[in-house]
Amino acid sequence: MSLTSRFISSCKKTALRPIQYGSWIKDGNNRNVFGSYADEYDTHRPFYPKIMWDDIMNDLHDHDDKTAVDMAGGTGRGALELARRGFFRSVLAVDLDANMLARISHAAHREDLTNLNTIQSAAEETPLPSHSVDLIVCLQAFHWFDTIRALEEFHRLLKKPNGVAVVAWNDRNLEVDWIQELESIIERYNPAYDRKMKIAEHVVQDGALFEQSGQLKVDSVKRYANPVKNMTNRAMLDLLWTYSYVRNASFGSDAETAKQFNKEIEELLIRHHGEDSAFDLELICKCYILKPR
Repeated sequence: MSLTSRFISSCKKTALRPIQYGSWIKDGNNRNVFGSYADEYDTHRPFYPKIMWDDIMNDLHDHDDKTAVDMAGGTGRGALELARRGFFRSVLAVDLDANMLARISHAAHREDLTNLNTIQSAAEETPLPSHSVDLIVCLQAFHWFDTIRALEEFHRLLKKPNGVAVVAWNDRNLEVDWIQELESIIERYNPAYDRKMKIAEHVVQDGALFEQSGQLKVDSVKRYANPVKNMTNRAMLDLLWTYSYVRNASFGSDAETAKQFNKEIEELLIRHHGEDSAFDLELICKCYILKPR
């Protein structure tokens, strides 16, 4: 029996509850969390490994006249990659935040990606027709969703039986000593944050959450080493300030507390990596391949 099957079996009598994420957002407004710093987000957020995209393409039965959706697409890490590959007649980037979508549209125009368009919409209720999508990708975003409603929407949109949904995260490797210390600093400054709360296997409860409704099945789970090479202390700080649990937390808007936070992070990085030496930020890309039942 697979790990997912064992977990589902153990939870048969207990309804699985989605993880509540983003309680540090002021007024509970998750609609426009990143738009005010979309440029920084786009500059500093990591990409996804080429082998992941190759595997996704191989998982599709063919590439003729296909439609792909990047759900909660942010600044287009998924949508732009899919459009550049030229396999899809239509690539749609869906996001609630108009500023994030504007970044995608600008990049698509600059690169003449005429097959890429944007839609401002929640992931849980899109205006797209049923059974119209061959591939859904959702990158570093599923932990923001009303998960059950989002999965129902994925199932509604996917073509049957060969549609594919891919939900993936770039997670920091919590087995690395300096990353553990980094997480402890963030937890101390933002008590609502916990290092495990957006880790893939925690969010989706080892995959069982995907299968709870009976509409989707976990076809496979893949893990890829995805280190950010040649990271610097400055770049690491810049990256941290694109995460909501830093930027949108209460300490993030207090100049003195933010300054002290930066000082502690810098001291940690210097202690482990020196002042000017480049280092690798160890990320693990965790990728869940879902198919309709």
